Order: sequence, then C-alpha cells, then structure tokens
Amino acid sequence: MPRDAQAIMEKLDEAECLRLVADGVIGRIAYVGQYDLTVAHADYKVAFEVDRFDETAREGWSVLI
Repeated sequence: MPRDAQAIMEKLDEAECLRLVADGVIGRIAYVGQYDLTVAHADYKVAFEVDRFDETAREGWSVLI
C-alpha cells in the first residue's frame, strides 16, 4: 500500500469472523480491570482479537470479538 493510501475498514459478518479466527494461531484477550486496560485474567467484560498481516502485500485483517 503506498504511504499516501488509506486503510479500508470493512465490517464482516459473524460467519466470516469465525472462519478467520478459527485459522488464527495467536490471539489476545484484553479487559478493562481495576487499573485500566489489562491483558490477562478474564474477570470482567472481555475482548478477543486475532489478526494476520502480509508484509509483502502490505495488507491484512483483524477480527475483534
């Protein structure tokens, strides 16, 4: 992607998100805890994210659940 190009965000349906996440190797779990944004224990509302980036093509995706 040229430096002056802007990223395009596309909302995916649930089935596509689950397909992408199923192929993911590494993900992150995050939550807002007593001391603000934290990554670890899941005692609060949580989010899970998996993404993939192709450096050669300069494109990728991220799924946040």
